[in-house]
Amino acid sequence: MPRWKRLLNPARRYSIFLAPVLLLVTLLAWSVASPVGSSPDEDFHLASIWCGQGEREGVCEPGATAVEQSVPAPVAGGICYALESSLSAECYEERMDAPVEQMVSTGRGNFTSIYPAGFYWVNSLLVGENVETSVLAMRALNAILVVGVLTALYALLPRSRRNAVALAVTITLIPLGAFLVASINPSGWAIFAALAVFVGLSGFFESEGRRRYALGGVTLVAAFMGTGSRADSAAYVVVAAFSAIFLHWWRPGTASWWRPVRLRWSDLVAPALVLTMAAAFFFASRQSRALSSGNTISAAMEDPTADTPGKLGMGQLLWDNGMNVPSLWAGVFGSWDLGWLDTEMPAFVAVGGLVVFGAIVFTALPHVTRRDGLVLAGILGLLWLLPMVLMFRANAPVGGAVQPRYIMPLMVLLAGVALWRSAVGGRLSRGQLGLMVATLALANSFAMHNNIRRYVTGDDVTGFNLNALPEWWWDSAVSPMVVWLVGSAAFAGFLLAIVSRMGAWDRTPGAGTRAAVPGDEPLTVS
Repeated sequence: MPRWKRLLNPARRYSIFLAPVLLLVTLLAWSVASPVGSSPDEDFHLASIWCGQGEREGVCEPGATAVEQSVPAPVAGGICYALESSLSAECYEERMDAPVEQMVSTGRGNFTSIYPAGFYWVNSLLVGENVETSVLAMRALNAILVVGVLTALYALLPRSRRNAVALAVTITLIPLGAFLVASINPSGWAIFAALAVFVGLSGFFESEGRRRYALGGVTLVAAFMGTGSRADSAAYVVVAAFSAIFLHWWRPGTASWWRPVRLRWSDLVAPALVLTMAAAFFFASRQSRALSSGNTISAAMEDPTADTPGKLGMGQLLWDNGMNVPSLWAGVFGSWDLGWLDTEMPAFVAVGGLVVFGAIVFTALPHVTRRDGLVLAGILGLLWLLPMVLMFRANAPVGGAVQPRYIMPLMVLLAGVALWRSAVGGRLSRGQLGLMVATLALANSFAMHNNIRRYVTGDDVTGFNLNALPEWWWDSAVSPMVVWLVGSAAFAGFLLAIVSRMGAWDRTPGAGTRAAVPGDEPLTVS
């Protein structure tokens, strides 16, 4: 046996346990790679979390007006370093030192149900006397929840389907996904919720027995995270649910391609609960009305500092936006700045991420069936048309109303649908997998280094050593360089663990799954 196989076999044996641990360590490193207030609109989300369980003495009290609440002084107010990339987070330390007993009235929060309440309620369970400690605990909790749901789905899915979770997450996580999941921004829950609902319901339809019920339960948790975080995420959960329904309930028949298979009552339970939950959260938030009216989320109060563009001609607006919408897709991989759009990423991050994403999805296309192709076309159409509609109604160009994080759940879902059947009929070569690992590991390392540098000294200071003359860092013995090295090594280890499992993929449906249905053959060109 070749030496590399002897080394790989033990790693493969334990990789199913190592992969989620290493992914969690990566996200925890990202969670301490930036200060309190670093995620988009975090001043809004901080106050919303402190008031997530309603009024509580010393935590959230009545404000000066009916639409305001009083929160501790370190929680209220703007972020001094936001939008100024040359400023380190040193200026924020004075605010963190303000007494928590001092209550400040603010209208900047989810006090009129702009967002769904689920995300804020869960995170408010960790509100404590020290704001920094509370925020770090919340970031860790959000990372644990996301990793936990994805790990549960991976473990419960048949072997032939696990790649849909593993690869879809791997090729879309860096850098925007990692930054947001390890934050207190509701988008962190939303990013992978649609993917989790799709693979969860798909596994639910294909499985029998206890595996089926367990998948249904995990899917409901994922649906709660998606619908309880953002109204647009609730809409994406509906897209994911109907994608799974279409792929598994409508099968090619002898008389008609569209003949539905015979349904069982148990098939209706999980999707019905998911769709009901999505509808309830969507219509309960003002964010949904902002979307339907054509206003941006910032217009609904998320970012009142956003510039309002002048009136543009209808034809010019449609033409310019139609050409430039793909820049939003590229922004998922780092072509847009992180944080408050003030943390620039190295070119390698965006280029490497885009190349890997395109290569993996393109490799999966030979396994796509007719119905898969229709779903993929629908998701791709949404990725193009949804930003176009929102920007048109807001009379805004690309970059003025819609950000990459708003459409990122659809990008992840696109990858998941494309990869759903890709383990059947072929695998990536060792060279391809090695190139993917190297590219993504370097992209994560470069992105985290730039992110830490921006807050430790500001981006007007350059250099490899993050420990040199820091202007800001946590009150901890763990240095910036240690965080960067641990986060870089952990993600590289996660990638190797995932790759080592790929050789164990089964080419046939696993135990506990329903038999394959005739007509699931890939698309062919004659």
